[in-house]
Amino acid sequence: MTMRHGHSFQTEFRFSDIPTSPSAIPSALPEVADVVIEQSALPITVARRPSTEKTFFERKRPWSKMKDAIVGPYMPPYLTKVVRRGAPIELVDAFAGRGIYGDGSLGSPLLILEAAMRHVPGRFQATFINRNLGHHAALQRAVEQRQAERFVTCRNANAEDVLPELARAMSSRPDTLFMYLDPFGPSKVPFDVLEPFLQRPARFSTEIVVVLNVATLFRMAGSQQHHATLSRVLNTDEWQRFLDPRYYRSEEDVNGLVGLYADQLRKYGFLVGTCPIRKRPGLLANFFVISMSRHADALLLMNDIMYTAYNQFLGAATPLDLFASAELLAQQSRFDAEVHEILRQSPGIRRVDAWLACVTRHFRRYHSTAFRAAVRRLADAHELRFVSATGRLNDDAQLFLVNPGMQSVAS
Repeated sequence: MTMRHGHSFQTEFRFSDIPTSPSAIPSALPEVADVVIEQSALPITVARRPSTEKTFFERKRPWSKMKDAIVGPYMPPYLTKVVRRGAPIELVDAFAGRGIYGDGSLGSPLLILEAAMRHVPGRFQATFINRNLGHHAALQRAVEQRQAERFVTCRNANAEDVLPELARAMSSRPDTLFMYLDPFGPSKVPFDVLEPFLQRPARFSTEIVVVLNVATLFRMAGSQQHHATLSRVLNTDEWQRFLDPRYYRSEEDVNGLVGLYADQLRKYGFLVGTCPIRKRPGLLANFFVISMSRHADALLLMNDIMYTAYNQFLGAATPLDLFASAELLAQQSRFDAEVHEILRQSPGIRRVDAWLACVTRHFRRYHSTAFRAAVRRLADAHELRFVSATGRLNDDAQLFLVNPGMQSVAS
C-alpha cells in the first residue's frame, strides 16, 4: 500500500462576502485518484455484525471527526448568508444521536445548534430526530442545558416516518431548509424519502448533506434479498455496473457508484459535491459526505471545506514542504493549464465564474486560495490580462488570455 504526502497543515475556507482570517494553504493536492492503493480484490461475504449504534457515542472516531469537520465549519458562513433571505430557517438532523460523545466532543446536532444560536439567534427552528430513547433523552438534556427548548424539537421516532411528515409540511412553505442525514445504514434514507425535499421549488433555499455508507452498499450487493433496497436507495438499477456481488474491488468502482448517486440528485437541479471518508488513510472509502444545493456559493464554500477536511485527514504537506518540490511545480503547471483552458473556452469570464467552472470540473481538488494564486501568477507572467471597474484583480474582474493559442509557461 503506497500513499503520497505525509505532514499535517491547517487551512481556512474563504467566501468572498464572509470575513475570514488568513492561514496557510497548499497550492494544490492530488485528487482521490492520485492516492495509490495497492490492494487485491477480496471476496465479500454478508455477515451479521453486532450493532454499533449503542456504543457509537462512547468516543468520537476519526471518521466521525472528519464528518463534523465538514458540517461544523459550514454552518456559520451558511447561516450568515441565508439569514439575509428573511425567510424562517429550518434545521433538521434526522439521525441526531446523543449530541455529546463520551469524550466530551460535540456531535452534529449541537454543532448545528450552537452555530445557529451564535449567528442567527431567534431566527431558526431545529428538529432533531432519534430512534433510540436513550440518545433522545441525552440530547434533550443537552438542549435544555443550552436553554434552547424554544427553538428545538427533539423527536423520539424513526426518521423514515418523520421525514415524509416534514416534507409535506414544507412543500409549499418558503422556509430556508438545511437537513443533515447521517444514518446508521443507507437503507434508512431511501431516495423516495429524500425526493420530496429535492422537489421543493427552486425559489426556496434547500440544502441537504447526506452521508452515504458505500461499504454497506457493497456488502448488500452480495445478497439478492437486498437488491431491491439498493435500487430504492440509489434511485436506479444501474448500481450493478459498480457493485459486483463478489468483490469490493477498486477506487474506480466506489467513485463510479457515488457519481451515479450524484447524477440522480443533479436531475433535480442541484449542484453536488462529494468527499470520501476513510477509516484510515490508504484504505478504500467507507463513507462519502454528499452535499447538494442549488446555489453556486454553497458549492464553492463546500469545496474549500471538504478540501481542507479531507487533506487534513490524509496528513497533507505544508506549503514550506512543497515550495521547492518538483511535485508542487508539476501541480501548479497542471492548474495553470486548467485556467488557460477555461479562459480559452470563455474569454472575458469573471474570476468568480472561472473558479466555479474549475470546481464543477474538479470538485475538492483545489482550494480557492490556490486558484486566486494561479490567476495572479498568470497575470504577473503576462499570460492573461484583466478588465476591472476598480482596476484590481478581484472576483468581478474579467479575464482574457493574452495569447489564446499559447500554452502556459508561468510555472
